[in-house]
Amino acid sequence: MKKILTVSSLCVLCMLVLSFGAEAQEKAIRIGDKIPGFFLKDLNGESFFLRDYVGEKAKKNLKAMIFSLSASYCKPCKKEIPELGKMMEKYKDKGLEIYIIAIEKEEQALKLVAETKTAIPVLLDKYLMVPKLLGHESIPFTLLIDSEGTVKFINTGFSEENAMEFIERFENEVVALLDIEKKPE
Repeated sequence: MKKILTVSSLCVLCMLVLSFGAEAQEKAIRIGDKIPGFFLKDLNGESFFLRDYVGEKAKKNLKAMIFSLSASYCKPCKKEIPELGKMMEKYKDKGLEIYIIAIEKEEQALKLVAETKTAIPVLLDKYLMVPKLLGHESIPFTLLIDSEGTVKFINTGFSEENAMEFIERFENEVVALLDIEKKPE
């Protein structure tokens, strides 16, 4: 009788674990989804409300936004950030804004900025609110959204072997959203 109860208990436990995993996968944001609204503070203590940037009530007239979830301990993040910085410089006057969402405390986020020498604005998310909202907790996790908040491009990870291919694909998506010609290097 004990064996039957133990086996039954294990089966129920396995079903619960599998259902939670499936639920997390269903919640993961995908291309074509609307990004959920969120609020964070930047390194200067200023408030960032996503609703001010996307949708009908947006206060800014942007065509595209990039968010990169990053951290100071993440080596691939430190390689991706300078590439995003180059893209920001090329297209910021065309309606593109880029934000790093640092999933760590302010001290570590400041270290990330110093090490990457980035001018990209950094939002602080030490409680991992945005990764939970997006259903993605691995970093770097980078997404491109349009002016309505619809996800147009997603990338997880960054490696030097495929860096140029990734940047090329990503930049092509940005240029298409901005409805402009691609700028040469």
